[in-house]
This record gives sequence, structure tokens and C-alpha cells, in this order.
Amino acid sequence: MQKLTPANLPMDKLDIFEEHFDNALGTFAIVKKNQKKGEEYELFTKDYRDFHFNVRKIEKKIRKIDQKIKKKKA
Repeated sequence: MQKLTPANLPMDKLDIFEEHFDNALGTFAIVKKNQKKGEEYELFTKDYRDFHFNVRKIEKKIRKIDQKIKKKKA
């Protein structure tokens, strides 16, 4: 990690400055991680959507068969 410390900064302010600097560096890692999760989510939703529609079609067929069975029993 690169250390940049201004020479004219008082010591009590230097700690605060370094903390903010470290937090800023951490933000970039969080953004990169978030972008990766977004890409993973997009891949998941693409596959899930196809799977979901296939399952819904099967459920619809099952409901129709159940209705036919109920009509024949009545």
C-alpha cells in the first residue's frame, strides 16, 4: 500500500487523515466486489428465468389434469 503523508499536517490530524485515506482505499475494493456480485446475479437470473417458466408450465399442466380428474369424479 502506498503511504502518502503531508509533512505540514499536525500529528493529531495525521491520524484522522490516514484513517480517511485507508477508508477511501477500502471503498474501491467494496465497489469492485459489488460489481462482481452484480455480474454473478445477472448470470443467475438469466438461468433462473428459463427454469422458472418451465416449472410454471408444468404446474399449469398438473392443475389442468387435476381439474379433469375432479370433473370425472363428480
